[in-house]
Amino acid sequence: MRKQIEEQYMKAINEFYCIENYDFFDSLEDKVIYFSPGKDHFIQGKEELCKYFKEIKNNLKFETGNAHAKLINLKPGVFLIHTDLELKIIHKSGKEKIINQRIAVAVRQTKIDGIIKDTCPYIQVSNLLKTNDENKTIGFSHPETVFEYKTKKMIPLPGENGTVYYINKKSVKYIESLKGVKCMIHTDFETFTSNMLIKNVLSLLGSGFIRCHSGYAVNKERIKSISPYKLTLYTGEEIPVPVKKYTTIKKTLSESI
Repeated sequence: MRKQIEEQYMKAINEFYCIENYDFFDSLEDKVIYFSPGKDHFIQGKEELCKYFKEIKNNLKFETGNAHAKLINLKPGVFLIHTDLELKIIHKSGKEKIINQRIAVAVRQTKIDGIIKDTCPYIQVSNLLKTNDENKTIGFSHPETVFEYKTKKMIPLPGENGTVYYINKKSVKYIESLKGVKCMIHTDFETFTSNMLIKNVLSLLGSGFIRCHSGYAVNKERIKSISPYKLTLYTGEEIPVPVKKYTTIKKTLSESI
């Protein structure tokens, strides 16, 4: 199975470069994140990423050479595929150059309509410059380290109806308690219900959050201001603060700055 997946993605990447084939985009998640070799080049969203690649193919042609892939299991249902390949880039002006490229693709197995499908939430591309003693990269010093760090920050939280959500704790704005053993997770990308108590969610997320109310926990980095009755987030959302807790919470926030 491992070898089959490695070959599948190596073939998909080769076909993307050499053929007008965009089937690979079918597996991209709507809010996929993409980092390219260009400095700080970041794209989010399947639609924007498709536009970007189509613009590239209008100006450049490619030929692929030697390639190999390696699959790394990060956790059940989530894995990373590194594909290294030689790539010839041919500009429409006729100029050519050859680079060694590494493409890191995250794959998340998701159950859709009762069928397990592979979806892609994250792609990172690095251009490797071969030297006599090491591989150096353009845009990223250590692509594996950077990528795995981001992927391992994805924390699984149980949702409703057997759904499991994989979230990055930095994307969480606040958590709201619901009736029963449930809470609402508010992130930058979506809001969903988790079948857990706030205290249990916080134990998974770790440090960086403050329990400002019996029914709320807030990401400290998202707090813009505090008053005797509320916390205001940078997004404009307001979280209630009991008057009796105001002084203690204010002191805790000041000490954490």
